[in-house]
Amino acid sequence: MDGETAISLSCGGGGEGLGVGGAPTRIPPVVVCSSDQTSVRVWAVDSGVEIGRIDTLQFKNHNAAISPDGNLIAVSTFTAEVKVWLVLRSRQGAPMGVDSKRAAMTLKGHRSAVHWVEFSPCSTRAVTVSKDKTLKLWNLAVRYEAGEDPKVLASVDLSDECGAGRMPTRVALSAAGVAAVMIGNSLIFYKLSHGLAGTSVKLERIDAPHGSSAAVKWTTWSPTPHAIDGDAVEVLATAGSDKRVSLWMSPR
Repeated sequence: MDGETAISLSCGGGGEGLGVGGAPTRIPPVVVCSSDQTSVRVWAVDSGVEIGRIDTLQFKNHNAAISPDGNLIAVSTFTAEVKVWLVLRSRQGAPMGVDSKRAAMTLKGHRSAVHWVEFSPCSTRAVTVSKDKTLKLWNLAVRYEAGEDPKVLASVDLSDECGAGRMPTRVALSAAGVAAVMIGNSLIFYKLSHGLAGTSVKLERIDAPHGSSAAVKWTTWSPTPHAIDGDAVEVLATAGSDKRVSLWMSPR
């Protein structure tokens, strides 16, 4: 990262897709890394070749994420908007670069800096948390080629869980629509729905998940459920400053 501190690392792609003529083919994976300043770098995993750089020009980055299908890159920064770039691929699916000068779409709706952005496992949704003390669920299945930006499917007011300097700092979204949010040193689970009046239900709160003196540095859901005691259960992994990784069963 040319001497800059790397603060996030995300990998997408590697699964099956459709190639030329609609034939099934492997989609080569891409990895994206953001610095704590304004730079984001993108590599093709198979070759290790750098295929793109993005300068967000927004004072500081908070994180960069790539969609699980390896096609979209989103970056949260010091501003209230999140820009989303398209990974350019060949007809055979090989990653070729990123159009860093033109974002494919923008997430518009927060009133203050977005602290974290993450994609859903299906790559058609995104979730964000902001300094404005809200969580938002976004629909990415839009006609971005025609200039259409994603719409908010659900918005959650986190004010009751904030206060006394506590802010939402991390968020991850499961395939079943459960959002795991770090607010201060509390891990809180919300079930999100996106009907006519997108709603949420608070499922569980875990205080100090890695201990009172350890901060949670990363959260991520397993891409598929795991068989536990005869049930298919979604599992969340958290990594903390205590140098440990903890696994959590999704609350119901």
